[in-house]
Amino acid sequence: MKKVSHLFILAAVFGILAVGSVWAEDRNVPTTYLTIQDAIDNAVSGDTIIVAAGTYPETFVVDKQLTIQGAGSAITIIDAIGGSADYGILLTAGGTLASQRLTIKGFTIKNSPSHGIKAYKGGGLNLDYVTFEDLLLTFNDVRGIEIHNDVIVHDMKVRSCDFVSNGAQGLRTASNVIVDGLDITDSTFDGNSYGIYLQGTINDLNILGSSFNNCNGGYGGYMTETGPLTNMFIEGCEFNNNNVGLMVWNVRDNSGITIRNTSIQDNERFGVLIWGDTLTDVLIEECTVQNNDGLGEGYYGIDFRAYDEVMTNVAVHCTNITGHDAGGGVNNRSGVETNVDATNNWWGDPSGPSGAGSGSGDGVLGYVEFDPWLVVEAPCPPSALAVLIDIKPDSDPNSINLGSKGNVPVAIFSTPDFDATTINPTTVTLAGASVKLKGKGTPMASFEDVNGDSLLDIIVHIDTTALEELSMGDMDVVLDGETYDGKKISGVDTVRIVRE
Repeated sequence: MKKVSHLFILAAVFGILAVGSVWAEDRNVPTTYLTIQDAIDNAVSGDTIIVAAGTYPETFVVDKQLTIQGAGSAITIIDAIGGSADYGILLTAGGTLASQRLTIKGFTIKNSPSHGIKAYKGGGLNLDYVTFEDLLLTFNDVRGIEIHNDVIVHDMKVRSCDFVSNGAQGLRTASNVIVDGLDITDSTFDGNSYGIYLQGTINDLNILGSSFNNCNGGYGGYMTETGPLTNMFIEGCEFNNNNVGLMVWNVRDNSGITIRNTSIQDNERFGVLIWGDTLTDVLIEECTVQNNDGLGEGYYGIDFRAYDEVMTNVAVHCTNITGHDAGGGVNNRSGVETNVDATNNWWGDPSGPSGAGSGSGDGVLGYVEFDPWLVVEAPCPPSALAVLIDIKPDSDPNSINLGSKGNVPVAIFSTPDFDATTINPTTVTLAGASVKLKGKGTPMASFEDVNGDSLLDIIVHIDTTALEELSMGDMDVVLDGETYDGKKISGVDTVRIVRE
């Protein structure tokens, strides 16, 4: 038998690796490429387009997984004025993995005759793993971002973006769009006709620390006209000085809606309106709902309706509901005894609510349970800080096999305003299950930049056997914990429970 030299084998292996590898490359505008589109056309998936500060009078199409990075939204400007296209930037592709995202960051995009950014591709588009960061979308004639017809969105992140003074909506999804995972953090949607206008099927919508104010006679937030809406979590936001603050309206089944620690004030008609065929697991807590009936009788601070007369676990707690003298504080339009649990709220007077109540505070109407109430402004304890988490990073769906004997990794992400490395892993629980311990009682935890934003995140590991009480199927699970200085944190993600 002939011997094959080790040198030949190594050469063959490295030859195969060289042929099969494509190295990511930085492409610079305008030093190497005069236009952004020229750089994109010459790039391959995974490349980074680095755009120097300046004004670029062009529009361009992104048709592959790239990072397109300006020098900052204040000094890197895409000016689409005079262009014939209905976009400043057109997306016809997304990312490929959670760790290989399509990212656009550090630009102002303005003066489009239609949309600042449009996502669309004839025949349909799977828009996966997209991040928009540090963008100013302003003075576009129609929308800041338009997710157009026949698009399926999976895992889109909007971070530290400003949607200001666009002609119609700051961000809109078309009526046949499917959204499965949209996270909006630290962004503003102010001074548009509508702040955010979501149509289609919306699953897993998280909005943290963002504002939807002064929307020129329209709505701060409209979710979702065609529906259904499943799993919406809003915390630390503002919906002020609009025609309607926040509306969820459709003739579908809406479930898993939480609005927490949010200001909803001085809207002309309704503060919050949540209607649907059925309403399940709806919670408004620790909010300020004030002066939202400026157009008079018939408008309310909070308004619920279930067309099919099915409401389950619909509640308002620890909320200051005041200043609705013409309409009322809370109204339940459903015609059967499907009570809204509105106990432990402040109604503006120690005697409690008026309307169905006998007090002098804001009124309650319909089937609303309001006793006991608070006799001073809501003294609720500080709410937990909302954090972004990812159960089983880079896994889709996030399946947990209860038949295994392993552990479940959970990433808790840092942001510019929060350092996840300050979390005490011994306090972390997922669906009540603690972090797994290794030798000498040390929690299984490590630090890693999971999402590639140059910030260290923490990964904790949960013992799978401690999750035995979870039911089969898809569900939201909650992570709770504390930082080393005692600040509470909370995050939510969707999992699929199986047993094999």
